[in-house]
Amino acid sequence: MSDYHLLFQYLEAAVRILLIGSRRGINSIIHWLYRLGFAEVAAWSKQQIAPNSEDQQMMSITVKQVTLD
Repeated sequence: MSDYHLLFQYLEAAVRILLIGSRRGINSIIHWLYRLGFAEVAAWSKQQIAPNSEDQQMMSITVKQVTLD
């Protein structure tokens, strides 16, 4: 296998994880995912009102880098 293929054998991609729901529900999921080792609590964005949300649902997002093999 050439050096080129070894260098690019594993590529990374950014994956966005978006939570939409009540403020309390989002906080619960963020802390649950932290306990599972998925993401630090501080890695999530500040909650804000979800676009086009008639009932004022909140949203928070984080980005994870994943290896594509």
